[in-house]
Amino acid sequence: MAIFEIEFNQTDLKRIIDAVKRIEMVSEYEIKTIMQRKCAEEQAQDLKLYIISQALSGGYAPYNPRYMMWKVMNYQQNVAYWMLSGELLKSITVFKHQYNMRWGSQYGYMAGIPSGLADRGDKSWLGTATTKRGRSVYIAQYAHWMEYGRNGQPARPLFRPATALYAGGGKWQRNGLAALNKIKYEWR
Repeated sequence: MAIFEIEFNQTDLKRIIDAVKRIEMVSEYEIKTIMQRKCAEEQAQDLKLYIISQALSGGYAPYNPRYMMWKVMNYQQNVAYWMLSGELLKSITVFKHQYNMRWGSQYGYMAGIPSGLADRGDKSWLGTATTKRGRSVYIAQYAHWMEYGRNGQPARPLFRPATALYAGGGKWQRNGLAALNKIKYEWR
């Protein structure tokens, strides 16, 4: 049987323990708050840019000629992909979101359309700009229909390709590296 005797310099031990505590605190803050929020803010800006520039439109044709004419009559143009009256574009924001993990519930930031926001209505093929027919629809629900399709309406995804471009474009990695550098600084 071997017996080892280890001696610590109390000042050095305290410095190491304090550094570990700082790293733990900064890691929690940088990863769960700062990095997530920064990534969500960048992705919200990217989503808006993709809608405005029509970069992810894929050259989609109108659903049918009647729908195209309705858009021209009510919005004075053949309004672009994912943009009718601008309500969806204006509702893209950064918000805290609860997600459930195996070890419990967590909160994080995400870019998208918060649930519960409704448009002003008045968008029905049966109405015109003066009759204002059409019920109000939750904007997130409408975005889901656009993203995945609905009742024979083909999917016209925006969020999934935008997320893939964000993840593969180096922004996520850059933000992660910035967070790691701040954490590394705490080891002193």
